[in-house]
Amino acid sequence: MSRQILLLKADESGGGGDTYQNVFSSAGFTTFFVPVLDFAFVNSDALGRALLDRGRYWALALTSPRAVEAVAKVVKEAPQVVDPWKDADVFVVGRRSAEKIERQLGWKENVIVGSGDSTALGEMIVNAKTPAKSSRSKILFPCGDLRRDGLPMTLAAANLSVEEITVYETRGRVGLEADLERVSEKQLDVVVFFSPSGVRIALPKLRDLMSDRQTRIVSIGRTTEAALIEAGMTCHGVAKSPTPDELLETVISVLSSTAE
Repeated sequence: MSRQILLLKADESGGGGDTYQNVFSSAGFTTFFVPVLDFAFVNSDALGRALLDRGRYWALALTSPRAVEAVAKVVKEAPQVVDPWKDADVFVVGRRSAEKIERQLGWKENVIVGSGDSTALGEMIVNAKTPAKSSRSKILFPCGDLRRDGLPMTLAAANLSVEEITVYETRGRVGLEADLERVSEKQLDVVVFFSPSGVRIALPKLRDLMSDRQTRIVSIGRTTEAALIEAGMTCHGVAKSPTPDELLETVISVLSSTAE
């Protein structure tokens, strides 16, 4: 019998098959997607002014794909923003964000990819050896309203100046509860959480629906794991990096250890 896995994220197939769908299907899993979050972009004018004032910043820090989209939204209205940032260091969490930046903004050589954790990205910025780095200029940090403290605290501890702009707000998706109720009728082997916000919004509903199950809980990264533990949940596995292949390896390892 096929193993069944719930991914608490949007199905991003776009007709070509979601990467997670392809990877898990190839490994014999039946995959269900339930998107948890909706986002609303805010403060586009403030972000636009900051991006146009390139001389004030030596780096740009982006810790979520949504932050990348907020920058891309500004660039669509003001294309002149792109070129001045090509010689800035652009630090991102995860390969997917880097790929999104290349597609939407055309930045590649100046993009530095972190390990999938905002605190680790902060440490990478602190340790960066770059001519642009200066205590006299700032790091621009567009972020969400529920951003974690790891990156700004790490940078502040190293006396690096950060300018933070909230560029999107996070909320639970309309229809989430009904979708979770529907999918909870399946015999799910694994549920994967993709963000601390997803934990905060989806976990209370899932906890009630699946209280008597032996479903394994897996996290896409350490920050999300911390949110699960804070909520009183056991996290049975954490992907080494936020990629489909690493997640699959983690899920297989969790299920194998359960079967022993």
